[in-house]
Amino acid sequence: MVSSKVLREKIELAKKSVEGLDEPFKTESFRIVLDNLLEEKGQTEPSTKHTVERQTEETKAPEFDGDKYSHIAGMTSGQDQAVTILDWAFEKHPQSGLTPKEVSDILKEKFRVSLPPNAINVALGRVVGTMVSRRKEGKSYRYTITKKGQQYIQNWKPEQKNQ
Repeated sequence: MVSSKVLREKIELAKKSVEGLDEPFKTESFRIVLDNLLEEKGQTEPSTKHTVERQTEETKAPEFDGDKYSHIAGMTSGQDQAVTILDWAFEKHPQSGLTPKEVSDILKEKFRVSLPPNAINVALGRVVGTMVSRRKEGKSYRYTITKKGQQYIQNWKPEQKNQ
């Protein structure tokens, strides 16, 4: 059973993760994120743990150059932030891509932006086929930016909204 304090914290985290999304995506995303947060046991899921252990040095996310992408922290859309991280990953390793967990970790470590992997998965799922492509990897996906996504990021302006 979840304590009321933990429940409130998870609700707030789910609310924050869907900020900037438009309806009906916001409500549906909130439900999905909250359901997933409530199912968490407080530890890394086995599938994530095993995926990380299996990664070789070549497929691990390379060191992030935050100076070139310092505008990420000012973006209000998790989708824009995630696509920008994918743009960076494409420059380093065009064939690799990133999982939502890897995008989340980079955002948290480099920009102090807390965006759960579930929210990133939902946000990127909305632009599959246009700004990103994805392939199944275990229970998750590995996302790669497309040419249209690269153009979007190159032309991104602070006042720009999601497309």
